[in-house]
Amino acid sequence: MNDRITRLVGNMEDTIESRVIDLSNSNSSNEIGVFGVFKVLKGLGTYVEFIKLLVSFHPQIVFFNFSSRGVALLRDYVYCLLMKVFRTRYILYLQISGFDKRAESSRLWRFIYNSSFHNARVVTLSDRLSRELKQFNYLESYTLPNGIHPYDSELLKQSTHNGSVSKPKVIFLSNLMVEKGLFDLIEALGEVCKKGYQLEFQIVGAEADITVAELKKSLEEHNITGCSTYLGSKYNDEKWEALMNADIFVFPSHKEALPLVILEAMNCGLPILASDVGGIPDMIQDGKSGLLFRARDINNLKTKLEILIQDVSLRERLGAEAKTLFYEHFTHSHFEQRLKGLLEKLSMSQEKSKTGIRMYTKSVL
Repeated sequence: MNDRITRLVGNMEDTIESRVIDLSNSNSSNEIGVFGVFKVLKGLGTYVEFIKLLVSFHPQIVFFNFSSRGVALLRDYVYCLLMKVFRTRYILYLQISGFDKRAESSRLWRFIYNSSFHNARVVTLSDRLSRELKQFNYLESYTLPNGIHPYDSELLKQSTHNGSVSKPKVIFLSNLMVEKGLFDLIEALGEVCKKGYQLEFQIVGAEADITVAELKKSLEEHNITGCSTYLGSKYNDEKWEALMNADIFVFPSHKEALPLVILEAMNCGLPILASDVGGIPDMIQDGKSGLLFRARDINNLKTKLEILIQDVSLRERLGAEAKTLFYEHFTHSHFEQRLKGLLEKLSMSQEKSKTGIRMYTKSVL
């Protein structure tokens, strides 16, 4: 998302003069969260670079991708303080959920959030996520839902997801993580199979805090090893093929913002069963473009699974509606149009200079 924002701002150079800075201190995903002397020195150097640009470029707006916790939050709080010192207006781009709960759990986080949000504008991924911020004293809130490039192929056009009436294919597509609800889904499927329902269960994703050995053990404990297949990581065409060959997409995550994988399932016309966390209810209309269940409620998940397994016509209707909703609201072009409109709106509220509106963007890779 950050790259797309950077490119779009760059294409608006006739009205927005921009600069981009990468504030990440990690060279790879493996280094994220790992302390190192090099990272500390790089971070200090980036602070100096940031101050120089605030002085020399003097941006009227800073579009800032704000972190929510840990060392990254402390790092970003310093940037917010610097912008306040230099009296620079800034917009906090929030791509995750749970600010309200984290503020309740820690006085330190609550203080940092209140200080950072004070007199700032915030951009969230959905209206529901914006409502999580009502306790903070920000100026204005805007919504900017994610969007992806549509995947269009002959295989997708031919895919109907009808499956077998008696043996539909259920797919889980995410990294193997406890917070993604994988163990919840396995337990619910075990209960479903006990009642005599036939199904195929496919797991797609890389190992994370759940190992393959732990995954297999859980499948065995719930007696669904025989109907389950672990496909490992799938990317690009292989990932899309796995989605197109499925009949039901289940996303039982415990916490989310606006997950791209749901957009991918919508793109494929899959009936979606997802937990009601974060911005997901703003993506899926329960009973119309998918089904929602209470996060961590295995019995509720089991009940909704049984409904989809039994009712082929419902699966077809939900999948078709999800696909329509995707093409009407969640494509990459929709994202770009909304972002451009937002930037133009914010630019109009600023004092114009001879070089146009000066926009300073941040990209974290």
